[in-house]
Amino acid sequence: VIVTLDINGRYTYVSPSVEKLRGYPAEEVMRQSLEEALTPPSCKTVQAYFQSLRERQAAGLPLESFRAEIEQRHQSGATIWTEIMISPLVSADGRFVEVLGVARDISERKRYEHELRQAYDAAEAANAAKSEFLAHMSHEIRTPMNAVLGLAQVLEREPLSGKQREMVERIRSAGQSLLAILNDVLDLSKIEAGQLRLEPRPFELAALLANVDSLMGQAARSKGLSLRLQGPQPALATLLGDGLRLEQILLNLLGNAVKFTEQGAIELRVRVTEQEKTSLWLRFEVIDSGMGIAPEALERLFSPFTQADAGIGRRFGGTGLGLSICKRLVELMGGEIGAESQPGQGSNFWFELPFERTALSCEPSVRRPPPGPIAPRLVGARILVVDDSAMNRDLVERALRLEGASATLAADGQQAVQLLRSTPAAFDAVLMDIQMPVLDGLSATRLIRGELGLRELPVIAFTAGVREEQQAAARAAGADEVLPKPMDLEQMVTLLSDWIQPRPAGPASEVRSAPAADPTDFPVIAGLDSERAAQRLGGDRQIFLDLLAMFVAEHRDAVPQVRGELERGEREAAARRMHTLRGSAGFLCATGLMQSAAAVEEAIDRGQEELEPVLLALERAIIGLVEASAPWR
Repeated sequence: VIVTLDINGRYTYVSPSVEKLRGYPAEEVMRQSLEEALTPPSCKTVQAYFQSLRERQAAGLPLESFRAEIEQRHQSGATIWTEIMISPLVSADGRFVEVLGVARDISERKRYEHELRQAYDAAEAANAAKSEFLAHMSHEIRTPMNAVLGLAQVLEREPLSGKQREMVERIRSAGQSLLAILNDVLDLSKIEAGQLRLEPRPFELAALLANVDSLMGQAARSKGLSLRLQGPQPALATLLGDGLRLEQILLNLLGNAVKFTEQGAIELRVRVTEQEKTSLWLRFEVIDSGMGIAPEALERLFSPFTQADAGIGRRFGGTGLGLSICKRLVELMGGEIGAESQPGQGSNFWFELPFERTALSCEPSVRRPPPGPIAPRLVGARILVVDDSAMNRDLVERALRLEGASATLAADGQQAVQLLRSTPAAFDAVLMDIQMPVLDGLSATRLIRGELGLRELPVIAFTAGVREEQQAAARAAGADEVLPKPMDLEQMVTLLSDWIQPRPAGPASEVRSAPAADPTDFPVIAGLDSERAAQRLGGDRQIFLDLLAMFVAEHRDAVPQVRGELERGEREAAARRMHTLRGSAGFLCATGLMQSAAAVEEAIDRGQEELEPVLLALERAIIGLVEASAPWR
């Protein structure tokens, strides 16, 4: 559509094609004002241009053209998006004549843009939902794994028969494998969501390679393979980079090489490809004599959940995430990764990374436990343990007792604050769970730092939340460190040893070894998978009976309590109670009760109003377990 307008924005000509665009005949459009022809926002935009045009004409300045996307009114009541281009016309002697405008219908383009925006928003929402799901999944898996791995570590340090020790080692090995898979999934999720942050620090390449050799050498030798490391010559000075992520990449590539090589050798070569005064590029190559990879499989090798051959997952295990994570990490660090291979002729996985040279001293990237038997390292220490799970409290208390420390237990943040208010100097450190009823760990930590003024008391956040923002929130609230669940005994003790000065040992902190368990006397109770529970606890009858007694004491009245919370409209508290009950029942291998608790929790979360049927089913399951376990309590 072509139009002309005067300096005040009134139409002086409108081409007949306007009727096809707006539904009005040209004669009627000629009588319309800009307010009648355009939507308010578009009218404001065009009027601003004409105001500028008048001001520039009065000041004798050159007149400017105008281009914009504006919305015009249609006779049907709808609107049409158009792109307009307006140019002022002047006579030969420079006098203003009129404004020439051209409008083009862009409704289809705007519709496509709107659909694209909707698709983008939907994709962003789906990505956010995926991250939230993975966070919940992490919490759900890590909480029971905390008990499984923690108790396995405790049991390994007690007198066991050869068969019992083998069972405990298998439990711990299986748990560590599950944890590795979980960490891979979360790493990939954080990378895709842009939440994974590199932490460049000074590190010694030679020390890092020695650590890799120590970790992978035994795995290679156990298969009859030789592992050779060839570092750059001469040895490099301190570098600046994320040494932990570099080690993660090397361990993954070397782990794959060991897994897929049956005989021969594996070699790690590191050399400098480019260097300047303040920076350099390193090329890392992992070369093996294994089965090799077909050319068509190389193309998809670095894609998530992909392996070179469909049978590999069945034969060797794994998720196919490792190489994808390596690729993302290398790219985040500004490098490049690739692979060269032929079937039956081994493989060469390589990557190149840039590093800065630095004169700063380096920190050890990974802390390793000292070899051989470890003497108690927290003798006399007094720890306040805050966790809403009775089982977790019991587990941490047992672990601390083995190290010579005494534990005071609190079930929520409010109890912890009350204890510290009455006896502020009684504790050397606080292990603080984050997600708790009554008063959560973040709020409790803020009160400890603020209202109580205990700024020097070490507070260690003890949480299943592993996302960066969750751990950042704990530190922002005042936590000195974050200890992730599932609990690693060595990590917990090492961390506490860094933050506290243990008191002299007293009778309460005397280290005692538990008597050896008799797996033949493990209780058989209706409603519990006793065989599975025995495997989970390494046949330790006493631990099982202790946990069973705590479970009954804590949850026998769970259904009446939930009914009361629902009547008061406290649905979040009711769902949290079912969540805790479900986790505790799962740890005892009370599968039916666990499923009943899960059904109630899910019904509450969905906003379901009629809950009595699922509550009755859960109540019957709890009563049945209480009655069946009575002879054992």
